[in-house]
Amino acid sequence: SCGVVLFVMLTGQSLVDGVPSSVMKREVRVRKLLKDRLQYAATKCNLSETAQDLLSAMLSHDRHARPTIKEALKHPFNTESYEMERRIGSKDGEESALRDALKILRRLPDTVRSIMPEPMLKRVVRLIMVHVSEVSESCSLAFRMLDLHGYGELSVSALENERVGNGKPCDDVDTLFETMDLNRDGYVSYRAFLSITLPLSVQNNRSVLQVAFSILDSDKDGFITTSDLAKIFGHGENSEVCRDTISEVSEDGRVNMDQFTKFMKPAGPPGENEQIPEELS
Repeated sequence: SCGVVLFVMLTGQSLVDGVPSSVMKREVRVRKLLKDRLQYAATKCNLSETAQDLLSAMLSHDRHARPTIKEALKHPFNTESYEMERRIGSKDGEESALRDALKILRRLPDTVRSIMPEPMLKRVVRLIMVHVSEVSESCSLAFRMLDLHGYGELSVSALENERVGNGKPCDDVDTLFETMDLNRDGYVSYRAFLSITLPLSVQNNRSVLQVAFSILDSDKDGFITTSDLAKIFGHGENSEVCRDTISEVSEDGRVNMDQFTKFMKPAGPPGENEQIPEELS
């Protein structure tokens, strides 16, 4: 299925749209169909050799010959794009994405320390905001600078990268990583990283906040409650985790839009928290 998705992304067309089921059930015909579609993609869509190679491997008729996810991520088609992003430079005198990404990495330890005392609901909302707002190019590049193997997730060793902080391992590196590792699985996902480095311009965006509030207010009564969170995250109606999450920010067990906006306000002076000045409007 990943190969099918990649085909659509590279060509803008379905892989086997309109093919009768009688054809799909005959392996020999399916093999020929895949070869024809790959040839079409290569010639009509002007795909690079590395793109053709990865697409051909992922759409191999023999399922045992297809690469694993990790193998696909290490393919030159992906790794070369990471290297290209790392080499992004300035254009027309404007501050480059690379320079801003390096700034984010230098500030990363302090940024993580600043969110340690945040209530869990605020951490959840940050993740939602990442999904409903424009991704910062600089934050994305900062992640890729740490994701040296191209797996789309970071281990604790990423915080020991020479670009992070002052270039030396932090004494509290384990604590910092635990703060970033929301799932407690030993890795930090791309979205989790973006939620930590979310620019102030996004955090303070009223429209983005309203969308996030609307998502959490599942019954649309104007309040976020324990039952709202339980419904969204698949917990029982009287979930202790959801109840504790709400009680951190509200004494009466419910949060309206004004309260929501207030506790989502970034802590500290703007100069201490801003990751990318004027990144988004």
